[in-house]
Amino acid sequence: MISRSPMPPPSQVWKAREAATRAGGVDPCPAGWPRPRHDGLPVPWVTPVDQGRAHWALLHGERLRRCQEEWLCQVCGFPLPEHAYVLADADGELTTSAAMHRRCTLLALTVCPGLPPDLLLAVVSRDDLLGDGVPLDERALSTWKSRSLTPAALVAAATVGSGTANAVTAAAPAGNATEAACGTPSPPAPTAPRPRRGKSVSPLG
Repeated sequence: MISRSPMPPPSQVWKAREAATRAGGVDPCPAGWPRPRHDGLPVPWVTPVDQGRAHWALLHGERLRRCQEEWLCQVCGFPLPEHAYVLADADGELTTSAAMHRRCTLLALTVCPGLPPDLLLAVVSRDDLLGDGVPLDERALSTWKSRSLTPAALVAAATVGSGTANAVTAAAPAGNATEAACGTPSPPAPTAPRPRRGKSVSPLG
């Protein structure tokens, strides 16, 4: 029987990669567009990549926190306009708890094999989201939090179904500025390592 080494905890994957990058290593999945590719697929900014492997089933906890706190796109890592796109289930729970540009939403809906077919699509601002079931506030996040749509945003959401482009168009309110910000967005500002503030409640550590 072949002996297999146990897989490291999810948080260790991205924390080890972050430590290596901060020590001068090359970031294998930097913010930008087009996205780097692994296994023939574009890799979102919040997907950990280490030792030439994209960990599709995991999320980069620190980058997801930054997406929430700094209003960055989970796919490209660039700043979002005031209104951006989110995917949610029938109960309004966001699929990965962060928003996206229109262009990045189309990419995710087109190529991501793990998305369920009964998704809802909504155009939201920060005011349309809840963090762990309560309204968002301005406090700095020590870890990422589960996010969901407010009742009003849930009612206004469109069903993705089989028409990806049509769903994205239907979800956009008249005159919204999301597409204008997708042309040449600015990269996010680098941040210093955050001090630990107690034990994390994130499943990613």
